[in-house]
Amino acid sequence: MYLIDKKQILNLLDYMVKTESSREEVFGLGGITGNLARERYVEVMISVVLDVGHMLIDGFLMRDAGSYEDILCILVDEKVIPKEDLPALVKLVSLRPELMRMYTELTEVKLQEVAEQSNEAISNFAGNVKAYLDQEASVAHAFGKKE
Repeated sequence: MYLIDKKQILNLLDYMVKTESSREEVFGLGGITGNLARERYVEVMISVVLDVGHMLIDGFLMRDAGSYEDILCILVDEKVIPKEDLPALVKLVSLRPELMRMYTELTEVKLQEVAEQSNEAISNFAGNVKAYLDQEASVAHAFGKKE
């Protein structure tokens, strides 16, 4: 029996979709407010991808991940996300150290570039995860009713 907090995963995915819908507005802002908004946008995308990835790996007893990139490789191996989305998502999560520790060196151009390159993979992520969860009909939820 697997223990998955499906409600929490869906909540994170919904937040990702809502945030993603503001992409044009966020990347259209100027000045320091625009920079901060873009950093937060990218940070949310990275956090949701990694948090949901961890939850799926732990809940479905997939192999242990050794790095952020490995989380994504496991999701590909387990057919949660398509292989075609892997390079863009790897590029996205590779920004995490810069966002967390070297944020004064992270350029607006780099944020824009990575956001554009990963846009399609980000747009696909929530739907791919939801489809995977739907396939796993025998999932028991750690919190809530069994579906």
